[in-house]
Amino acid sequence: RVLFRSAKAKEQGREATVEDFGPLLEDPAFVNNLVQIVQKWIDDIDAVIKIKYDLTSGSSLQEINYWLSFERCLNLVDQQIKLPEVDLTLKILKAKRRFQIVYAFENDLQFSKFVKQSDKVAEFMREFPINELLSANNTQDIIQSLTPIFIHLKKICLIEGYDTNRCFQLVEAVARDVKTQMLKILSDTQIMSCSFEELSVVYESAQAVFNKFNEQYNHFKNNLRATRSEAKKQYAASFDFIPLQERLQAVFQFRREHEQLKEVIGNILRSTDSKRSDLSFLSTKDIEDAYAIFLSMDVLDLTPEGETKWNNARKSYDLKIDRVESHITAKLRDKLGSASSANEMFRIFAKFNALFFRPHIKGAIQEYQSQLLKTVQKDIHSLQEKFLRPYGMTDAANISKVRDIPTYSGRIIWTKQINKKLKQYMER
Repeated sequence: RVLFRSAKAKEQGREATVEDFGPLLEDPAFVNNLVQIVQKWIDDIDAVIKIKYDLTSGSSLQEINYWLSFERCLNLVDQQIKLPEVDLTLKILKAKRRFQIVYAFENDLQFSKFVKQSDKVAEFMREFPINELLSANNTQDIIQSLTPIFIHLKKICLIEGYDTNRCFQLVEAVARDVKTQMLKILSDTQIMSCSFEELSVVYESAQAVFNKFNEQYNHFKNNLRATRSEAKKQYAASFDFIPLQERLQAVFQFRREHEQLKEVIGNILRSTDSKRSDLSFLSTKDIEDAYAIFLSMDVLDLTPEGETKWNNARKSYDLKIDRVESHITAKLRDKLGSASSANEMFRIFAKFNALFFRPHIKGAIQEYQSQLLKTVQKDIHSLQEKFLRPYGMTDAANISKVRDIPTYSGRIIWTKQINKKLKQYMER
């Protein structure tokens, strides 16, 4: 009826007024119907205001699109609220002293406040420089994109309508975007089949991205806490790229140890005629066979299934390497056990010394290490006693006299010889 009377008044070239409803104003059913309609408006507007996008799992682009859509939605509602028919309805209710429902519509909703806040947030989101990150083709592009993103994020600290926890969640959304881009870039590198030197470059560049993000986040967090008192409460930010960072660290450490083992065994084989020696069982092929399982899997698969595959592959590799190390350990113990002197033991140790970074081998020869350390300590003690004796009472002094070497020169030669011997013991 309000629409009908309003349209009729427009045909007459004027706006409808409360007086146009005449006897209807005394009809309780008519007035109650208007109250129900306004209550329905309140409920619908309140539902729109309370629409919230769950940012805990989305991307920053989804957050941007949400606020732009939310702004459009509120502006459409605002346009409808300002229609003459709405204003006329409220005037009728005021005339009938239904102030409670009118006040609820005009003040309790605080709609105009939400419109202003959404406009400010939407303006911030329109200017959000996320495209540089989403179009990054390499890690350097990602690093360069983070600075303008975090500079822009400082502005959100001053926007009252943006919740403090949501500020942190927006940073977490950017971290998810970083992870997505990193996985795209890393997929172009076969990190288990490329050279270790190439992997080292990839690993260092990835670490640079993570370090840059953490550095920028700390600045952002401090700035937010300085501008908002509620931000001082501890918020446990969780960045989605951390599992990727940890997996890359695990892969890099694994490949470094694998390359080291392969290189050491290769060096031992090159320095020995393995066909004639006791090392005929040893081959880098055994290590390469153990490593082959990683060539057919995606080691950057961070799903639970990918985690299981990675752990199973590591166990399979370790079992095969343990067998190789067991052979090496058995031969090493046999050679050390049959050594006739400490010097022979030292020669054996010198050949296999590079393998002692492996815990299995290191533990097996520890008893011989202790034995040789005692030998060296004994030799050093004897050398010390020799040095503490007066030079004139040594054999070196007598030989110097026979060879017509001045006493002072002889003393220098004797001291240098002892010093040289001491260095040899220390090297051992």
